[in-house]
Amino acid sequence: MKRMFLNPLFGGLLLFLPLLSPAATDSVSITITIEDVVRVVEPELPEAFRVHDPYPNPFNPATHIRIDVPEAMQVTVVVYDVRGRQIASLHKGALEPGRHTLTWQPAQLGAGVYFVNIETAQNSLVRKLIYTP
Repeated sequence: MKRMFLNPLFGGLLLFLPLLSPAATDSVSITITIEDVVRVVEPELPEAFRVHDPYPNPFNPATHIRIDVPEAMQVTVVVYDVRGRQIASLHKGALEPGRHTLTWQPAQLGAGVYFVNIETAQNSLVRKLIYTP
């Protein structure tokens, strides 16, 4: 009696055969063939430009800014202090369609409130950052 089960982990069938007890003159031959199936999954592209809230926030030592880009575009990402002085430039240039994560890890800056400005030809968005060293 043969029993077959679907194996979701490997995407194939498992075949269970009854234990055979061959006589001294009998021989048993089992051939197992394994074929790998590779599925290519295309990542889903964002439908609209979006800047997610920085995470973590408040942060120490680093925060991440995730940007969804539906089509190739020029993006500028700059960090300012509360007085409007530019502190860091995280990105300036083209971003391909997809989800991008920029990391800001301030070095030798005091605790405080900072602002990250994300600009494209069509958008200008600001997110507040709280750094707690």
